[in-house]
Amino acid sequence: MIWDSRRLDPSLDPALAAADLMPFRRPAPSGTRLCWTGGRQPTRSGEVRPRSAGLWIMSTSMPRFALHDNDDEAPHRFEVYDLSETDDALIADLAADVRSLYLDSDFDVVLEQAAQDLDGVSDAAAIQDLIQSAVESTIPAPGQRATEPWLDTARNELAEVICYAALEEVFEASVPAKRVQHKEIPRLMSRGMDAIALKDDPHVDHQLRLYLAETKASSSTQSPPAVVDRTSDSLHHQLREALKQRGKVTSELARALKYTSDAERAKVARALVLWGTGKLATTVVPFLLRPKDRHGADDFGAFRGEPSAFAPAQVAFCLVRIDTTIEALAQAVYEKARA
Repeated sequence: MIWDSRRLDPSLDPALAAADLMPFRRPAPSGTRLCWTGGRQPTRSGEVRPRSAGLWIMSTSMPRFALHDNDDEAPHRFEVYDLSETDDALIADLAADVRSLYLDSDFDVVLEQAAQDLDGVSDAAAIQDLIQSAVESTIPAPGQRATEPWLDTARNELAEVICYAALEEVFEASVPAKRVQHKEIPRLMSRGMDAIALKDDPHVDHQLRLYLAETKASSSTQSPPAVVDRTSDSLHHQLREALKQRGKVTSELARALKYTSDAERAKVARALVLWGTGKLATTVVPFLLRPKDRHGADDFGAFRGEPSAFAPAQVAFCLVRIDTTIEALAQAVYEKARA
């Protein structure tokens, strides 16, 4: 997982002197968490530390996804996961993910330093008001489409945010340019494929695999819900079209090359060349977020019935269950991210 860290003189906060600091933009190993040590940035544990420092640090913790069930048919995967964290810890964890997509990890520190460099143009209280104003104007407010919740930006983005985490942890792949992070208009929903990811795979030609992911969140009592395989914008239709209209994926990889880190740039370039020549191993990832009480035995739908429809690509259906409603979780996560 690619985390954005900043170096800091540990003398500013003795508690940091023994911290395991990451190099800038290094992929974090599976099972690591990120904690913000300063400002109003929420940590993964829900703790808010003093404003004496600003730095992302890693801490090792339990996996975020616990396998509940699977119906695999090699080489295809059909898996159901539960989020291993619950209640406040889960909300804090996801809120940290959301905030990191919209604001740089050192956002508070940079503004405070700028204010100091300007010789008292603004006092500390005014800077805090400015920071909060920037947060609220950048991160979408939840619950803005009460009569049409499926169109609410926060609700829809929540599935994408959890999908990013699943690609990194469950599939051990890197997401080179997260769509939410590079939206044209922060408060509106993103456009294009929900996620692409890359993984070094020694078992395929050229040792590289592409993951194409589309996400949906559904509280439907139907199994499978219509968004899996029956609507014009269903997961099944979108992923089939991505494979048929190859220019769409070419565009996504070109976009990723523009926004990705230096550490990932060569890998994305190799993927673009391999995709353009039809030689890139590919897995489609239909991602479905469901409340536990709405999960049904047939939720994999047509993907499970005929995975060969995506040949030569493999199918890796990832269904993640949550304990509450999608709307309630999105409300709690985005409110905390904006706090």
